[in-house]
Amino acid sequence: MFTTTATIDPDEVTNLSKVWDSFFPQNSIIAKRETERSNVDFYKKNDSYVHKVLPGERYYGEPGHEYRLSLKGVNSKYVYCDEADLDNKLTEYINTLAISRADFSVNIAEAIENVKSGSDESELFNLVGEKQQNFFRTSIEKYLRPEWQFVPNPAMNSLGLLVFKNGNRCEIVTLTDKALRVTQNLGEGKSILGKTVDDKHVDAREILPAMQGNMELIKAMIYISQHEDVFDGLKITGIKVLNPKNGTEMSVLLSQLINNYNALVAENKASGAKRISQRLFASDFEAIVKNAEDYVNGLEQLLENGGHGANDNYYTTEWFSNAIDLFKKHYGNQMDFNAGYQNTAI
Repeated sequence: MFTTTATIDPDEVTNLSKVWDSFFPQNSIIAKRETERSNVDFYKKNDSYVHKVLPGERYYGEPGHEYRLSLKGVNSKYVYCDEADLDNKLTEYINTLAISRADFSVNIAEAIENVKSGSDESELFNLVGEKQQNFFRTSIEKYLRPEWQFVPNPAMNSLGLLVFKNGNRCEIVTLTDKALRVTQNLGEGKSILGKTVDDKHVDAREILPAMQGNMELIKAMIYISQHEDVFDGLKITGIKVLNPKNGTEMSVLLSQLINNYNALVAENKASGAKRISQRLFASDFEAIVKNAEDYVNGLEQLLENGGHGANDNYYTTEWFSNAIDLFKKHYGNQMDFNAGYQNTAI
């Protein structure tokens, strides 16, 4: 792993964080102590982290060795301390974990830049565990192709946001180390509006559940709303969230994401967030077609480079291209490529 050298603008991080924290106070970026694993009491109550040295155990009765700390992910060896220093040690540990999460996504961003500049791809894929490398490669490899441009932004990268452009298209990937499909109670309910709206007043067909993955997708929407100038002349054709550490990903229809974000803005007027414009996004139909075409292009490049594909898979590039043509013929005359969710007939 290499050392992060990017300069991060704290104001840019804070502007996004404040809105996200307003939407999801139980999942705060800034107020870390509101989350379980950012509170020293969580570790004090968990013997696998904080163990009081007992009679007969090594170092029992020795000064500075009242507690044995297992600071996972930071120290490979035990750390010892007395009661007076316990809170300080745990607070330092919590802060180090928060920094390491930011460093991980910034390191990913810098590795992508290096690969796009000609470095070996192993520099990128070695940043995740060996078991997850195939997953991460599959999820990110299309953005490493020459037609895609990476748009670095150290502040946003530190929050796990990666932005890619391809001609007049744009896609966003958000990275997290949290379990994507865990649903949280935000106070009044378990929908993404749960901070203020009881579940009985929510249409579950329209409003997303308060899963960590959905909240990470909303983080990307906040970024877009605060940086619309970045997307001038572009159409966003995809937003997804990845957890490279456990090999999971999530995405939803762009129209549903727009509707849920704007509903959050309406419910949280004090956040200062502004509604997001449909004009920045491709329709659901166009986004699906574009991503299918990406798949075809990737498979064609694989075949050109001598990889496997058509000879050992029924779904050849010709078959997939024909499928896309049929899809367009069947739905194209019914749908406006710039239509919103209401006009999406698929």
